[in-house]
Amino acid sequence: MLKKEHTLNPSMIDACKLFLQKNKDREIIRLSYSDRDILLPSYFGINETIKILEDLRILQESENDGEYRLVDSSYHQNIDLKQIIAFNFIRERMPSWIVRFRKGIDGLKEIKEIDFNTYQSLHEVGIFEKNLSDEAKNFMYLVRNVLLEKKTFNPEKIETGKAGEDLSCTYEHEKTGKKPKQESLYNNDAGFDIISYYPDNQIKRIEVKATRYNTFYISWNEWKVALESIKNNIQFEFHFWRLANNLCELAIIKPQALTNIIGDVEYEKGSHWLEFKIIFEDIKDRFFQTNLKIPKK
Repeated sequence: MLKKEHTLNPSMIDACKLFLQKNKDREIIRLSYSDRDILLPSYFGINETIKILEDLRILQESENDGEYRLVDSSYHQNIDLKQIIAFNFIRERMPSWIVRFRKGIDGLKEIKEIDFNTYQSLHEVGIFEKNLSDEAKNFMYLVRNVLLEKKTFNPEKIETGKAGEDLSCTYEHEKTGKKPKQESLYNNDAGFDIISYYPDNQIKRIEVKATRYNTFYISWNEWKVALESIKNNIQFEFHFWRLANNLCELAIIKPQALTNIIGDVEYEKGSHWLEFKIIFEDIKDRFFQTNLKIPKK
């Protein structure tokens, strides 16, 4: 197990990254003869760093004592080295602050006042940048997957949802010339996934639904936010993506048009459904073929 003093901090991340870069082409990595040997220019010992990487399941001990190999991390191909180290730390230690990933980046920023080392570490992996890189987005999704593993972890469903949001961001960017904001990464409780813009800079909220089959699900919170947005004169629309055989069909539907299917719900009264199922047949006439392709994993 990781020692208590090995918290997530920039120095530990930098030392692990440096060690991995220096040994990336070695099939076998061996312990140093002396525990006093330092991994320069860091202040971490070479053997100490190896043990940290073993505890993070980035290295694993081979058949021969004192020899290690890199663990196959092909599933990390879409995040960078610092993000791999931070992700493995989170997965192995399950720190209490991991629950903030449910809330999104805005919730994670609050860590700054509680644990500055952790905040700096998360800053190092790029999730607080103004313009998130694809690697930073993938890091967020990977950590959220860890949170869901003990509940209803469904890798295909999560990957399909991510693909839908990426497609809507690309579609809106091409349509408006303005890069939309992926709100779901910043505030997962917002009730919508994307903020886009009209030519006059009026905002538009978008809730994205994607499937590889013939069903879509709208949560009660998403539907409530959609209706409240309309009441407050905020534009809102649903993007339904049907992904099959690398073809991307899209239906753009406003909440008013969905009331014929869902019904006119008086949500203020308290009782309500949790999730509403919409089948493809109900909205098939609204779909059109786009020129977009399903994003690669």
